Amino acid sequence: MQREQLERKLVPVNEMIAAGTVLARTVATRMLTLASKYASRLVMIPSAGEVELILRPAIEEALTELSELEVIAQRPSELRRAHS
Repeated sequence: MQREQLERKLVPVNEMIAAGTVLARTVATRMLTLASKYASRLVMIPSAGEVELILRPAIEEALTELSELEVIAQRPSELRRAHS
Protein backbone atom coordinates (compact mmCIF):
# COMPACT_ATOMS: atom_id res chain seq x y z
CA MET A 1 0.00 0.00 0.00
CA GLN A 2 2.91 2.39 0.64
CA ARG A 3 4.06 1.94 -2.94
CA GLU A 4 0.60 2.87 -4.27
CA GLN A 5 0.54 5.94 -2.01
CA LEU A 6 3.97 7.01 -3.23
CA GLU A 7 2.87 6.55 -6.82
CA ARG A 8 -0.30 8.57 -6.06
CA LYS A 9 -2.53 5.65 -6.98
CA LEU A 10 -4.25 5.90 -3.60
CA VAL A 11 -5.69 9.10 -2.26
CA PRO A 12 -5.54 9.62 1.50
CA VAL A 13 -8.91 9.76 3.25
CA ASN A 14 -8.34 13.30 4.55
CA GLU A 15 -7.81 14.54 0.97
CA MET A 16 -11.06 12.92 -0.15
CA ILE A 17 -12.93 14.44 2.77
CA ALA A 18 -11.47 17.88 2.00
CA ALA A 19 -12.38 17.59 -1.69
CA GLY A 20 -15.90 16.43 -0.82
CA THR A 21 -16.32 19.32 1.59
CA VAL A 22 -15.25 21.87 -1.02
CA LEU A 23 -17.59 20.31 -3.55
CA ALA A 24 -20.55 20.28 -1.14
CA ARG A 25 -19.98 23.93 -0.20
CA THR A 26 -19.75 24.92 -3.84
CA VAL A 27 -22.99 23.12 -4.72
CA ALA A 28 -24.81 24.61 -1.72
CA THR A 29 -23.62 28.13 -2.52
CA ARG A 30 -24.61 27.84 -6.18
CA MET A 31 -28.05 26.45 -5.38
CA LEU A 32 -28.71 29.12 -2.74
CA THR A 33 -27.90 31.87 -5.24
CA LEU A 34 -30.83 30.64 -7.32
CA ALA A 35 -33.23 31.45 -4.50
CA SER A 36 -32.08 35.04 -4.13
CA LYS A 37 -31.75 35.55 -7.87
CA TYR A 38 -35.25 34.35 -8.76
CA ALA A 39 -37.36 35.07 -5.66
CA SER A 40 -38.55 38.48 -6.80
CA ARG A 41 -39.37 37.16 -10.27
CA LEU A 42 -41.42 34.27 -8.91
CA VAL A 43 -43.44 35.99 -6.19
CA MET A 44 -46.29 36.98 -8.51
CA ILE A 45 -46.34 33.89 -10.72
CA PRO A 46 -49.79 32.31 -10.38
CA SER A 47 -49.04 28.71 -11.35
CA ALA A 48 -46.49 26.06 -10.50
CA GLY A 49 -46.07 25.31 -14.20
CA GLU A 50 -44.96 28.86 -14.94
CA VAL A 51 -42.55 28.80 -12.00
CA GLU A 52 -41.05 25.60 -13.35
CA LEU A 53 -40.61 27.17 -16.80
CA ILE A 54 -38.53 29.91 -15.19
CA LEU A 55 -36.59 27.76 -12.72
CA ARG A 56 -35.78 24.71 -14.82
CA PRO A 57 -33.35 26.46 -17.22
CA ALA A 58 -31.66 28.21 -14.28
CA ILE A 59 -31.23 24.93 -12.43
CA GLU A 60 -29.96 23.17 -15.54
CA GLU A 61 -27.44 25.98 -16.10
CA ALA A 62 -26.24 25.74 -12.50
CA LEU A 63 -25.91 21.96 -12.69
CA THR A 64 -23.99 22.22 -15.96
CA GLU A 65 -21.57 24.67 -14.37
CA LEU A 66 -21.15 22.41 -11.37
CA SER A 67 -20.55 19.36 -13.56
CA GLU A 68 -17.61 21.16 -15.13
CA LEU A 69 -15.87 21.74 -11.80
CA GLU A 70 -12.50 20.16 -11.27
CA VAL A 71 -11.53 19.34 -7.72
CA ILE A 72 -7.80 19.05 -7.39
CA ALA A 73 -6.61 17.45 -4.19
CA GLN A 74 -3.24 18.40 -2.83
CA ARG A 75 -1.36 16.96 0.07
CA PRO A 76 -1.06 19.36 3.03
CA SER A 77 2.70 19.57 2.46
CA GLU A 78 2.10 20.66 -1.15
CA LEU A 79 -0.35 23.33 0.02
CA ARG A 80 2.18 24.71 2.50
CA ARG A 81 4.85 24.94 -0.21
CA ALA A 82 2.42 26.60 -2.62
CA HIS A 83 1.58 29.32 -0.10
CA SER A 84 5.17 29.94 1.06
